[in-house]
Amino acid sequence: MKSLWRILAPLYRQRLGGLALALLFTAITLAAGVGLLGVAGWFLTGAAIVASWQIFNLFAPSALVRGLSFIRIVSRYTERVVGHDTTLRLLADLRGTVFKRLLPLDAGQLAKYRDGDLIARLTGDVDALDTVYLFAIAPVITALVIGVILSLVVGAWLPAAGLLLLLCLFLGSLIVPLYLAKKAHQPGLVAQENIAIMRDTAVQAVTAHADLISLGAESKARREFAAQCLEVATAHKRQAILAANGKAVVQILSGLSLVGVLYWGSEGFTEGLINGPVWAGLVLATLGFFEIFAPIMRGASRLGSAAAAAKRIETLMQAKPNIEDAAEVIDLPVQGDIVFDNVRYTYPGDERQQKGPEVLRGIS
Repeated sequence: MKSLWRILAPLYRQRLGGLALALLFTAITLAAGVGLLGVAGWFLTGAAIVASWQIFNLFAPSALVRGLSFIRIVSRYTERVVGHDTTLRLLADLRGTVFKRLLPLDAGQLAKYRDGDLIARLTGDVDALDTVYLFAIAPVITALVIGVILSLVVGAWLPAAGLLLLLCLFLGSLIVPLYLAKKAHQPGLVAQENIAIMRDTAVQAVTAHADLISLGAESKARREFAAQCLEVATAHKRQAILAANGKAVVQILSGLSLVGVLYWGSEGFTEGLINGPVWAGLVLATLGFFEIFAPIMRGASRLGSAAAAAKRIETLMQAKPNIEDAAEVIDLPVQGDIVFDNVRYTYPGDERQQKGPEVLRGIS
């Protein structure tokens, strides 16, 4: 993971404005979605239980529902545009930086990397880093901020349920993703290495296709490529299983939080501490909040591939050129005259004579 942050931290600092803006709209989207469900639960429950002779204000909650729906749509669209634009610019910056480091390297240094391996590092490995912000950093920060606010809101009516929601929040946004990222490191490393080998195998097969046909080695090349595909598929399957397990844990945490709000809400309703519409709104808001954890688990299962890709990219970026440019630029003379001053030249001798014939003498 250290290689990952060493590469991404300078790039994130360069694009801090765009990342912060994308993070802001991500938080607004989640807050609007949670608020929409909460207001809808309060509105529908209040409208259902009100008697025909009672007065119920339909305009305020209906206006909130429409407003939050519009805010959620706009913020979701803006977050996607800004977030993906910033991420693509980050990847372009990274590709430019890596290519800039490759330019001073001589042919001997580049020869130790296969053609397909270099292509994989400049394309596949760089692309693997786009999941870090979109599926890991942004969702985790958003979940923590909005989750703490929701826990305080729930805790204002149901203190025990608020504490339970806060506990589930930290488990789902920190503990479980860190565990998944640790477990996903090895399959991610295997996947990235074998993808690079597959690219190189494909390049070599195209280049040496005539030789493979003439030597009858086509079936062997196919078997080797199939074995590499199987390794990648197995690694991706392990990552998918980890992501599925993470989502299962999130469902358990969501269920615990929901049961907690229902249980302590029933006690509060019996004691007159909370009314029915507010209780229903808190239940639906809690249920809607846990949708943010799906991308977190998906991103955590891919962090292994991102870390392996970052390590492979860092190896390229740390390569030192054998021929380095001079630290100080030396100004060349304006005129390039060639001057001969008493030039003499004699051919070298051989075994019979130590000195050959002199052909030039006193040339000026």
